[in-house]
Amino acid sequence: MAIRLSKRGWNNVLIFASMFMIVLFNYTHKMFSEGSNIGGDVSSLLPASTLVQTIDFNGIKFERLGTGWRTLTELKDVQIESPKRFLDVWLQQPFVITSGPPQLSTEVQSSIVVVWVAGQSNGWVYEFLIEHRQQQAYAKAHADGTWYSIPYHQINQLIPEVLLRN
Repeated sequence: MAIRLSKRGWNNVLIFASMFMIVLFNYTHKMFSEGSNIGGDVSSLLPASTLVQTIDFNGIKFERLGTGWRTLTELKDVQIESPKRFLDVWLQQPFVITSGPPQLSTEVQSSIVVVWVAGQSNGWVYEFLIEHRQQQAYAKAHADGTWYSIPYHQINQLIPEVLLRN
């Protein structure tokens, strides 16, 4: 028994099969992403809709220039490949929100970053605490007091590496 359909009939079959696959992939993605959130709430450092004008790393500054970015620094021999790469991590990478301040040793490197956002009169201050020996990193958003646990290997995606050297 062969199924005979017109060209229009086969097109409809393909359309409905594609829609079914999209729904299936969307459902499994939601199922897996909700299941991976067991350790605590996650959030990016900046809301996704934030229009960042400047990121000041206390020595290196990224400024929006039209649709692009420029790097300003007083440090010598600094090579920053792409300010947009840093901004994407700030806006998109989810980090685990911790319940309070972490217990850290006295050998902690502190780095302050100020993010200037369009429509805000004050910059958003973030304090990064990096413990190189234990390979731990945390960030505190001073605006709301939220603490984030940052994977140690990702800290150089948030702050230029030249500023992380002891």
